[in-house]
Amino acid sequence: MEENANSMPACGGDQFDWCHIFKASRQALQPEKIFLAALGLMITFVIGALLLDRVWISVGWGLDQETLRTSPLMVKPPGDAETMLGVFEALIQHEKHCVDQALRAARKFELAGGMGDIWSRLNQSGYAQTLPTVGDGYGLAAYILAMGKGLYWTATHQLIYTIIFGSLALTIWALFGGAICRISALQFARDEHLSMGEALSYSKQRFGAFFAAPLFPIGAVLLIGFALLVGGWIMSWPYVGWLPGGLFFGLALVGGGLIAFFVIGGAVGFSLMWPTTAVEGSDVFDSISRSLGYVYEKAERTVVYALVAIVYGALVWLAVRIFAFLLAYSTHGFVSQAYPVLDDMWATPSFDQLYAEPDSSSEIEGLGKNNFTLPLIRVWASIGGFLLYGYLVSYYFTASTIIYLLLRSRVDDTELDDIYIEPPPDSPLAPPPETASADS
Repeated sequence: MEENANSMPACGGDQFDWCHIFKASRQALQPEKIFLAALGLMITFVIGALLLDRVWISVGWGLDQETLRTSPLMVKPPGDAETMLGVFEALIQHEKHCVDQALRAARKFELAGGMGDIWSRLNQSGYAQTLPTVGDGYGLAAYILAMGKGLYWTATHQLIYTIIFGSLALTIWALFGGAICRISALQFARDEHLSMGEALSYSKQRFGAFFAAPLFPIGAVLLIGFALLVGGWIMSWPYVGWLPGGLFFGLALVGGGLIAFFVIGGAVGFSLMWPTTAVEGSDVFDSISRSLGYVYEKAERTVVYALVAIVYGALVWLAVRIFAFLLAYSTHGFVSQAYPVLDDMWATPSFDQLYAEPDSSSEIEGLGKNNFTLPLIRVWASIGGFLLYGYLVSYYFTASTIIYLLLRSRVDDTELDDIYIEPPPDSPLAPPPETASADS
């Protein structure tokens, strides 16, 4: 009898089921997934950089030099003292730096280097001034912590911006991320192809679960934190507050434990929330219970799967960057030989910077005012950049979906190819159509 391609023995047995994650690099190349990821990145960039940042700067709410110097956002302050930087631009620079350095650390298998240094700085009163010095040489965990710190700083110092942009970004990725996870689930588990339209239709139908699942741990932490604040307010009552505060202080400790539960589970299980809905077709509560439950029940396997996905993904990303560098370098080199003006519009690509913007104040020799070569090159370079990072996003969602299926197989003993499939409308299993009530 022919063995299923995704059965665990094909990957070396139960203890080596993590080798299924290696399939993510090839499956992430599916054009539909890269296109969805690139389109999601493009829409996110337009909303953040071209809309909200411009509004924030125009009303004077941007990040000035002093704000950037005292924040953990690892960006260089603008040269002009009057120049402000947008919140999205500063955050993206910080997160991109952390991601690039985290992948570098993963390739070298440097996991925990610098954690003590970073942790001590976070506990210093002046951590905001020292955290921006985080550069090369730290380990994977240190950069993940720095990424979280950047998000936390943005949320606490730019709350209105975070609420607006966060809601819009979550809407975008609930649709596009959910669609990518659905394509990945059927591709990995059943070797079936799902069109982009069908995937978007699926994520649209279950938009509520995709949107609300990441918010549930945040809401739980805020709700419990508010209860603890009320308890502290009661304890502050003169003369009588000490009695109920002392008697029920154990409940405060329980509340702190629940906060730790949701923070750790939410941070680690975040990558499993959308795959849960994509695989099971379930609601938000099932998504939360499965993603957090699997993480805590199989914590050691979760760590193994995550490390394999990150280290292997870092090696794959290195190969993709080498390919992109050769593509850009060869294109620039050959075209500039016949069209030397290209050097004034597009600097020679380097591995770290494939496209460098020319100085907007300089006048490009040989180009008239009506020449559209430069803006068109910028458009093509932007499309290439979105597609390049679209692959990274596609790999993330693909690997996360595979990890969810592996954890579900271990915890619930469920077959890998057991994926929720919606019955056709004329099937007896389909829900009956709504009928008018007898009273109408």
